[in-house]
Formats: sequence, structure tokens, C-alpha cells
Amino acid sequence: MVEKHIFPRAKHLATPSRTKTQASSHGIVKRLAVWFGWALWTIVSFVSAGIICALPLLGKSISTTGVLLYQAATYIVLLIILLGVPRLVGLVLPRLASKLRTTRHQLGLQRTLRWKDMAWALVGVVLYIFLTMSLIFVAQQVIPGFDASQRQDIGVPRQLFGMERFMAFVALVLVAPIAEEITFRGYLYGKLQHARMPLWAVIFVVSVLFGWVHGQWNVGVDVFALSLVMCGLRSMTDTIWPAILLHITKNVVAFIGLFVLML
Repeated sequence: MVEKHIFPRAKHLATPSRTKTQASSHGIVKRLAVWFGWALWTIVSFVSAGIICALPLLGKSISTTGVLLYQAATYIVLLIILLGVPRLVGLVLPRLASKLRTTRHQLGLQRTLRWKDMAWALVGVVLYIFLTMSLIFVAQQVIPGFDASQRQDIGVPRQLFGMERFMAFVALVLVAPIAEEITFRGYLYGKLQHARMPLWAVIFVVSVLFGWVHGQWNVGVDVFALSLVMCGLRSMTDTIWPAILLHITKNVVAFIGLFVLML
């Protein structure tokens, strides 16, 4: 009678271990899917905004003013899609509302701008200059045909005056940096961090995607380095304000070089 109960018990004791392993594997797959989903949604939002804003312009001759308005509108539509669509889905499907909800802390905007953010931005400028020079040097050695001096195609002529120059300043120096920081160092960084992706992976994924959306190799390497620094600032300060200030500073320097000094 005793022997009849030994083997059933041994079989019963082995079941929880297998169940635990299966649950662990399922959890890993689910977490990877969430990480991929947030990264994909960010890119889809970015591309969709460009397509939506470009549709009314198809087959039409566009002035410089029109191009600048298109660029600014694209960033505004990007934020509407990125933040608005998940919220709308949450209203339609309440069971998903908590998972899709975006908090101010996730965006890195849980507090207002402070003086110390400017100090952090200055530190970021120094780190960015050193890092981008280092990565560009490496890229020149390992990427065939890499041209560090290739000009970035920004879609508008360099000789702008009056209102057009002012509009270019607003679009390229203010709207673009703020929208890109909310999108990448804010939304994507915050979502991946909230989904428990390791910090090093968050910084790498955000920076690679940020470099990818800028197209050109030389620009991609440069903004990849910029993103590494800005992600570091986000991690150290828990806000995107220093990153916004650093990004604006970089674009101010580029704007002066392109449109004022015409280098």
C-alpha cells in the first residue's frame, strides 16, 4: 500500500517546477513584446505624422514657408498621434486604459524647469562634443564611404531672410528639439523604463532609433552620440529639461552656422 503512493507523489512534486519554468518563459516573451511594441509604436507615430502632413501637399509646388510649416506641423501631429491614440484606445477599451496611460513622470515633465537644469545642459555640451568626435572618428575607420562633412538635408535653402528666417528658427531650434525630446527621451524612454527594460538597453534602443530617423549616416552617428548624452541626463536628473536645453543649444549653433554665417 505504501509503494502505491510513492510514484504519484513524485509526479505531483515535479509539476510546480515545470509550471514555474513555463511561467518564467512566458513572462520573458511578454516583456520583450511590450518593449518591441513601444519602440514600434514610436516609429509608426513618427512615420505616420510625416505621411499625414505630406498628403495635402502631393502634386503641389511648395514654397520655403510651406516647407517650414510642414515640418512644424509634422512634429505637432506626431505628439497628437503618439499621446492621443493610446488614450483614445484606453477610453474605448477601459481594461487597457491603465497599461496605455502616460504619466507626466514617464514623459520626464513632472516638474518645471530649474536653474540646475541649465548647468546639467552645459555639462552635456562638453560630453557631447567629446563623444561625437570620438564616434565620428571610429565611423570613418569602420564604415566604407562614411563622409563626416556631408551636409544635412533640412529641406530649405540656406539663404533665408526676414520672416522665413524667423520661421526656420522656430521650426528647427524650438519645435523640433522639444517635440523630439518629448518623443524619444520622454515618451519612449519612459515607457521602456516603466516596462523594466535594463537602463543600458533603454539608452541604446532610444539612441539607435533617434539616429535612424535622421537618415544620413553622418547625421545619424552625430545624433546617436547626442542621444547617449541626453539619455544620461534623463537618467541622472529624472527629467527631460536638461536634454531639451542641450538639444536647443546644439540646434542654435547649427542654425547660426547654416543660416547666419552660411558655413
